[in-house]
Amino acid sequence: PPPFFFQSDDGIRDFCLSRGVGVVYKRQCASGIAFWMRILRAMTQGGIQLGFEASEAMKMSTFTALGASSLLLENNSHPEKEIDKVTTPNGCTIKGLNEMEHKGLSSSIIQGLVASFEKINEMSKK
Repeated sequence: PPPFFFQSDDGIRDFCLSRGVGVVYKRQCASGIAFWMRILRAMTQGGIQLGFEASEAMKMSTFTALGASSLLLENNSHPEKEIDKVTTPNGCTIKGLNEMEHKGLSSSIIQGLVASFEKINEMSKK
């Protein structure tokens, strides 16, 4: 993994531990890797549907995710601020974003995080 991954990981862990939410951090990050893999898989499948070879689509999706993450880390900014920089009126980005939201993208990710968290809490009580 890139060096910033470990620096960011330490910073997030310290932040969570200082607020007494270290357990939340561990649980979200454990499942979060799989969640991000599923998102990358979907992006890859979309690329294949658009005509790219699977290996090309996966590489493009992976580097796009790395670029997006890097923007947030390097600029210390909010995702919406970075989205606004690349979204033009009546453009292709806003069209795609709106379609994803109409299909429940943000809601399904939030619900998945909550369900995973509830399940690990349930398992930890046994």
